[in-house]
Parts: sequence; structure tokens; C-alpha cells
Amino acid sequence: MKHGRVTLAHRIPQIKSRLDLGIVEGELAESSTRMRELRKALNKLEKVSDSELYRYFPVASIATLESHFRQVVTLIVNVGGDYLSRGVELLGDKVKAIEIIPMMHSNHITAGEIVAYSLPFSSLAHVESVLDKLLGESFKYLAASVEDPWPQRLELEWRGPIVEDVLLVWRNASQAFEDRHIIAHESASKFFVSYKRAENSVESIAKLIEVMDAVLWATVWKSVPLTQREINDAAYKRMQQSRLMLAQSLRRRRHSFEEFNRRSEFRKLHLHWKLQVNSWVKFNVAGCWMGAFKDLVWAEGVESAIESRILEIDRLMG
Repeated sequence: MKHGRVTLAHRIPQIKSRLDLGIVEGELAESSTRMRELRKALNKLEKVSDSELYRYFPVASIATLESHFRQVVTLIVNVGGDYLSRGVELLGDKVKAIEIIPMMHSNHITAGEIVAYSLPFSSLAHVESVLDKLLGESFKYLAASVEDPWPQRLELEWRGPIVEDVLLVWRNASQAFEDRHIIAHESASKFFVSYKRAENSVESIAKLIEVMDAVLWATVWKSVPLTQREINDAAYKRMQQSRLMLAQSLRRRRHSFEEFNRRSEFRKLHLHWKLQVNSWVKFNVAGCWMGAFKDLVWAEGVESAIESRILEIDRLMG
């Protein structure tokens, strides 16, 4: 297992170096961007009758799904708690639990990445069984009813399920896996891929990727802010919490001063600090031209100043 552990520890950083990681508009940017590019490329070939070119799209689509699947597994497992426990169970004998910590420390790899890149990926059943285990629910069942997280969070009237026919998506995605396997492992000179078949591969995998992201927001990230209002509200709550902590710190420090003059000077200096912070945050917010972000910038600015202030007070000499 040592050889496998070393290989995995080197392979994960290499794979990550080729990815454009990040979450944009609620979806994993790498996968969504890649699928849009595949759509554009295929559209240019609609009137070109060349089966050899069409063979590329099942392979590229499944490769994108594999990257997405492993990123999703990483994100879920890294949440911790039951998700981490279920992820470790998925490893079985592939990587022992006692081997995970040394790999994480020596290679800057997360537990989620170790799990994600140790799992097999050669059929839709692999994807489904892993997500079933991690989520503690049927992924296919969730996929049949999950909604786009944006209109759902905003409670818009036009919200609804992302997938109209989950069986069709599953059937076409399974076909894409089969086609990929044939094309990648056989010369298969008599194997023909039509434009429609290539299109089914791209569309079904794109829809499956979209569904995965939506399921994440409906389950694992259910309490994570997504819309600007939610993000602003969360920032305001953190700021209020930091204010309470600051008040407690101030109270403790004031009571520690034996001399009245020192307590009085402490109050004056803190009042001056508040006025300065207020002015600084206002100055910073004035440079924000997008109104929706102003509340966020203001709350985060105040929170950051308070956190620094608490450290200063705690280090203050008696």
C-alpha cells in the first residue's frame, strides 16, 4: 500500500494544477465552463458528417464528469462529521485511515481529496453509489426533484425541478459511459457515433453536473449563504457576534484596572478608536460602486477591525 499511497500523494497535486478550481454562481466553475465549451464545439460540427470527430464528445464529457465528481466528493467529505466518516468507509482497504493523516501533513492534501481520488469511476453506477453513501439518501431520487438553488432561495414563482425526465438523463449518461469505454479502450473502427449520439452525451452529462451542484446546495450546503441577501445577512450576524465578544473583552479589561484615571483614559481611547473605525469603513464602502455589496463590505470591515481590536485589548498591559 505504500507504493499506492506515494502515487496518490503525487497524483492529486498534479491533477489540481490542471484545474481551474472555484465556485461561481453556485456551481463549480471548471466543469460548467468545460461543458459550455464542448457544446460550442459540437454545434460547429452539426452539419459536418464525420463520425470520427463525434467520437471525441463522449470521451470529453465523461472526463469532465469525472473531474466534477471527484471535486464534489472532496467538498462533501471535507465538511466533516458524518460526511467524513462515510467517506472513510468508502475507502475500504484502498487507503487505511491511519495512512490519511501523514499524507495530509506531508503533501497538503485534504481528507476529501484522498477519498475522492481513491474511488473507481467507470460507470454511472459508481457515481450514484458513492453519492448515495455520502449523502445518506438516494442521489437519483434527489435528482428527480431538486431545483435550481438560486430561484429556490429567492422564492421566485418560476422555480421548478432542473430535470424533467431523470430516467432519460440517466439513460443517456449511461450510454455516454459505454461509448467512452469502447472508444478509449478499443480501436472499434466499425463503431459509429452520430451527431445526435454525441449531443446526447454532452447534454446528459451537462445536466448531471448541474444536478450535482443543486443537490449539494439542497443538502450539504443547505445552511450556507448563496444569494447576496443571505451573504449580507450572514456577514451582519458575524459582525454582531464579534461586537458581543468585544464588549466582553472591554468589560474584563476595565475591571482589571485598579486606578480610576486609567479606566477613564481607556474609555476615551476606545471611543476614539470607534470613531476612527467608523470613518475608515465609510471611506472603504464609498469606493464600492455596486450597491448590493456595500452592506457586505461594511459588515466585513467592521468585523475585521473588531477582531484586531480584541487582540489588542487582550495583549494590553495591566
